[in-house]
Order: sequence, then C-alpha cells, then structure tokens
Amino acid sequence: MKLFSKKFILLCVLLLVPALVCVCAHAVLSARLTDQAAAARWQGESELEFVQISAFLTADSGKTPEDIYAFREAMLKKFEEAALETPEGGTLFVDAWSAGDSLKVSSDRTTAEVPVIGVGGNFFAFHPMQLLSGAYLSERDLMHDRVILDRELAWKLFGGYDLAGMTVYIGETPYLIAGVVERGTDKAVRKAYGDAAGMFISYDALAKISGTKATCYEVVMPQPVERFAQNIMEESFKAGDGRVVVNTDRFGLWQSLRGVAEFGTRSMHTAAVAYPYWENAARYYEDWCILLALLAALFMLCPLGAVCVLLVRLLRAGRDRAKDAIPAMAVKTAQRVSLRLYSRGGKHMR
Repeated sequence: MKLFSKKFILLCVLLLVPALVCVCAHAVLSARLTDQAAAARWQGESELEFVQISAFLTADSGKTPEDIYAFREAMLKKFEEAALETPEGGTLFVDAWSAGDSLKVSSDRTTAEVPVIGVGGNFFAFHPMQLLSGAYLSERDLMHDRVILDRELAWKLFGGYDLAGMTVYIGETPYLIAGVVERGTDKAVRKAYGDAAGMFISYDALAKISGTKATCYEVVMPQPVERFAQNIMEESFKAGDGRVVVNTDRFGLWQSLRGVAEFGTRSMHTAAVAYPYWENAARYYEDWCILLALLAALFMLCPLGAVCVLLVRLLRAGRDRAKDAIPAMAVKTAQRVSLRLYSRGGKHMR
C-alpha cells in the first residue's frame, strides 16, 4: 500500500532545507561570543567537565573583594568534600569580578567623560579582547595604577593606538596605559555598548575613587555531577535579588527550544540589575537563537510527522506479520518434532 504521495514527499524534502539553514545559523550565532566559552578554554584537554556561571547583582547587593574571597574559601571546601584533586601548581577554578562607573579621563590633548569598568580577578580570561598594543591588566599586579583604553578612547585622547607606558589622568592622579584593546567588532557588542569610548581599570582603583561594589561576578568551576556548580552558587554566593546565569551551553539547540516558553517575558526585568554590555550582547544572540530554534522545529514538524507515521505503520505491519508467522512456525515445529520422534521409533508414537 502506498504510504505518501509524491507531492507530500517533495514538500517534506523542501521543508528540510530551511530547517537545516536555521540549525546552521543557530550554530554560527551560538559560537560568536567568546565571553560565553570560558569553560571550554579553561577545561582544555582535561576529562573533568567545567561550567561557566555569571552572577549579575543589584547595587544594593554588590560584593566587596572580601565577600569574594570568602566565597572562594567556601568553594574550595566544597571541592574537598567532593574529593576533587587540585592539579599541582594549578587551580580548579578561575573567576573575575567587575563594576561600572563614569569618570573624567584626560590626556595632554583633551578630557573626556567615559564609561569605566573596574576589573578584578582574571577578567580577561573571560573576555579575551584583541590587544592592539601593550598587555592586559593582571590580578598579580601589585600596584593598581594601570589602565586599558579601548580603540575609540585611545584615538580620542591620543590620536593613536601604540600607547603602552604613556599616562592618562583621572582627576589629578596619573595612571599608566597598559594597553589598547579592540572591544569588539561584533554587531551585538556594538549594539550593546554603543559608540562611546571606554576604559578598563583595576577594581581596587575604581573602588578607591568612587566606592562602588562589584555588580558582576564570573566563575568557571568543575561540574563532576549535574548541578554541582549551581548548588555551590546558590548555597554560598548569595546573589540576593540579582540574576544568576549558566553561560555554558546556554546557546545549545535544546536550551533555545526550552527558551521558547519564556520568549517575550524573558526580556522583562523586575529586579534593579544593570547588565554589563557583554551580557546584553549575549541576550541579543540568545533571543535570535530561540527564534531560529523555533523556526527549525516548525519546519521539521511535517517531515518528523511523516517519519512517525511511517514508523507506526511499519511496526503495525511487522506485528501483523508476526501474528501470522508465529502460529505457522509453531505448527511446522510440532510436525518436525513428531517426525523425528516417529523415525526414532518412540513408544509413545506407536
């Protein structure tokens, strides 16, 4: 019996094309932001699985370095309880914290009021921006008197990019330029950050200037069992009214399909959380990934339905054949047994 018409089969094949396009576009978008792939970079060739988690806090629930050091101790204790061995000369986690403000920065040429991000921990392990000159800030810096300019601010203050070792001023205080970075040419980053010039400074220096607390904390830690890292964050970090985001696999196809249920409402904010530009860029792509996953699922409905109908009919046909075949096989088997017994002259066959 003919299952499907040629037109229906052709329709299914044609629908597979846009579904495949949507899946490929989803894969491309999900790999655009290096800020979301810190766990993969940190894991390297290790067999132990790692996960990246970010906490975005309100101004009232911001963290001090002392709060973060206390969390580190609690995290290390959980690692010991889980019998996780720290590699010799290394560590099982990497973290960073940051806060934003607006400050007046000047050079010998001009003065500009720009957004400034104070960074602590290993910030540039999470945000490996392209260096145009110089070097990153480091957690190991003893002095907190260095800054990093982005391309726009470097051009605005100095008219160039090779500025390592030169000086800018915040108020009357001089700061050495460690390097110049390209914040990002990606469309989402540009939309999230805008065209303004900006600067990175040590968190300790920013806290000394403006007294601001860290409103973003990022960490990569082991995930030996499901929700191990999430449970540590929930029990020990205390984000309050903030938002905790699991960055790892947030752009997976299945995660995007799950996000369809929250499409629209997920962009509504009831807490006073100001996302940094990299999280806004991630949420921009997250919305597009959800849309692409939904379109791929809709395009696949007809082909998948056809496959399901085909499988059901094949199973039914196999079941019917089995019903017919089993009695016939039983009769044949009984006849063979009887013939063998008779040929051997069994008494019960006489």
